[in-house]
Amino acid sequence: MMRMFFLFCLVLVVAGCGEEHLPAEASGRGFSFSDSERMEDSISRLYFLINERRKEAGVPLLLWSVELADLAAAQAHDLCERGYLSHINPEGEDPLVRAIKGQAGRFFCEPVIPNPFLLIGENIGEGFERAEDVLAAWMVSPLHCKNILDERYSFIGIGKCDSDGYFHCGCGDHWVVIFGAGMY
Repeated sequence: MMRMFFLFCLVLVVAGCGEEHLPAEASGRGFSFSDSERMEDSISRLYFLINERRKEAGVPLLLWSVELADLAAAQAHDLCERGYLSHINPEGEDPLVRAIKGQAGRFFCEPVIPNPFLLIGENIGEGFERAEDVLAAWMVSPLHCKNILDERYSFIGIGKCDSDGYFHCGCGDHWVVIFGAGMY
């Protein structure tokens, strides 16, 4: 019974992300790297920039989580492949359900709830080629900015479609950041 109550509370927290969408017009490519190098670089860059913002705000820095990054990549590929931009997928599953199942559409990863994470938050964006641009959009969006600066989160994973070994040739313009609060 207590576990059901706890999961219900998690649903309320994750559902609080709202349905703020951040599409953008894709700009011209400004990189000379190959696509895979550019995407890995953009993920690293966004991780650095988010932690820079947290440091400026006096909030503890986020640690990288491979598990959250895998979930974020799966969600980014699903957004791209099925052409939607929402925290709720076409089956009605929110980020919490995807984290429990370890699945976003046809893309799978290890489940991350309830172990090792108790709480997650999700930011999504589409059409931003550069890490600086998607972060700037999130920082002026109250709900997205709240996730970025939320002191409850201590872990982060970032994914883009086409960034992590899935057999899906995505556009590279879908960004997903998943924040996590651990059990320990």
